Amino acid sequence: MKSSDFRNYAREKLKGKWGKVAKITLSYLFISIIFAIIGAWIPGTLQSIWSIAICIFELPLSFGLLISLYKIYTDNDSQPFDFFSFGFDNFAKIWVAYFHRLLRILLPLILTGLSVLLIVFGMVAASVSAVLYFHSAVNKSIIPFLIVALIGVILYAIFMIWLITKSYYYSLSYIILADNPEITSKDAVLLSEKLMKGNRGKLFSLQISFIGWSLLAILSLGIGFIWLIPYMQFAQFSFYDSLVETEQLNSHSQENQKK
Repeated sequence: MKSSDFRNYAREKLKGKWGKVAKITLSYLFISIIFAIIGAWIPGTLQSIWSIAICIFELPLSFGLLISLYKIYTDNDSQPFDFFSFGFDNFAKIWVAYFHRLLRILLPLILTGLSVLLIVFGMVAASVSAVLYFHSAVNKSIIPFLIVALIGVILYAIFMIWLITKSYYYSLSYIILADNPEITSKDAVLLSEKLMKGNRGKLFSLQISFIGWSLLAILSLGIGFIWLIPYMQFAQFSFYDSLVETEQLNSHSQENQKK
């Protein structure tokens, strides 16, 4: 299936449901705006505490939104603000899944960070050398440090690509948890990796196919995201369904061959 097929199926599933998903998305965005307004009024000394609290609660709330939309996708019922209960009922589970995902991308994440440090070191050392040369006539070339910075940039690009492509293996973890409430967080991450093998490019193509719609949503002062967010999420749900169906067909085929 192509990206257009997933989008078409998403629109089919959204027929008669646009109003409901818009209300759910709007309620989620409303809470996010309220949090931002509260944060703007909090004194500077408490800003860091508020930021940490938002980071802790943001993941469960976004997962709650995903569950709400998935229920609508599967023709079940969900109301605005249900994402609160859906998210916090799975508070520990979703954070455990997050850390399982993090562990599997830890190496490229660390290497990306080290490459940034290499860039900073090269640029700072080159700047210091240049200052010393002009002010005290110290004959110290900045070229070696610029080469170090350039190597850092190259390594950063390589490790960032590795980080992004590896992260795609675990893109379906939260959808799997929404679809299978009984599954453990670790198993959801492992199943996502299994389903995404050979399919990362398809998901990437699907996501970038929404660039035009995203630009239109931005031009509408963000109002368009009330409908675009569920549209994009439904397309990803359909992508997930197609992988599950393919996996089931392959399993049945293997079982028949064994018989």
